[in-house]
Amino acid sequence: WSPDGTKLAVIADSIAIMNADATGRVWFHVGASYVTWSPDGQKLAYVSNGLHGQSNDDIYLINANGTGATQLTTDGVAKNSLEWSPDGTKLIYGAGGSVYLIGVNGSGLTSPVQGRTPRWSADGARIIFATDALDGNEEVYSARLDGTDWKNMTRNSANETDPDWGN
Repeated sequence: WSPDGTKLAVIADSIAIMNADATGRVWFHVGASYVTWSPDGQKLAYVSNGLHGQSNDDIYLINANGTGATQLTTDGVAKNSLEWSPDGTKLIYGAGGSVYLIGVNGSGLTSPVQGRTPRWSADGARIIFATDALDGNEEVYSARLDGTDWKNMTRNSANETDPDWGN
């Protein structure tokens, strides 16, 4: 859903945007495995699947009208999630067993924790992610953006994956 709830972004080989009532579908002709709206609804970020000559497994930004695709990452490493920060300045994603933060202008790439499928807290002060880095058991943790103050959210013998704050 777009932040205002009026549009949907869908992936079917290529990204499409449509009205919430399923009318007005527009194909962007860029392939993706993940897509996320900017908080102001003006842009989308997506992980490219290499369609139409784009680099496979890299993150791109595109205007919500389908114009102006720009490449943000150049590592070509498979991503397992992608989400825009609540304040619109950063993206978070998981790749290669680590969590990454990057500015939407391509600056400030950091990897604060080992883990997968990270998500932002509603206020953007913490992240939630799944990891087995501490004891070999897949647990859900939250941490500050600098990777400090880990909190085990699940504490059980089951293997948890794909956490979500429910924002």
